[in-house]
Amino acid sequence: MDRVSIGMNNTCFTSRHNPSKTGRLDVSFEEIPFVKDEWALRPRPPLPLSARLTEEEAATIIQAYYRGYRVRCLPPIQQFREWRKGYWEEVEAITKIKQFWRKKSSVINKHSSP
Repeated sequence: MDRVSIGMNNTCFTSRHNPSKTGRLDVSFEEIPFVKDEWALRPRPPLPLSARLTEEEAATIIQAYYRGYRVRCLPPIQQFREWRKGYWEEVEAITKIKQFWRKKSSVINKHSSP
């Protein structure tokens, strides 16, 4: 654990187990009153994802990305991606041609109208 997460854990423990305050057992670090005040005055960047995730959550995310990568490497998926790329290039070309002719027809109509 790094020093920041140790400090956060100590602060949460102290806030939850303060004998003069009750009902704080389920409070998160961001909900502690003096932390709210301090962060309102001096906002800090969010903790990196590696500090916020448990080991199981991180493993699940890594496995999902790896499985997605492996599926995208399959030949039928590669063929589909190539087809889709060509399809969208064709659609984009047709759209540009239509815009060009609309623009030309509006210029012609401006010059021909009395």
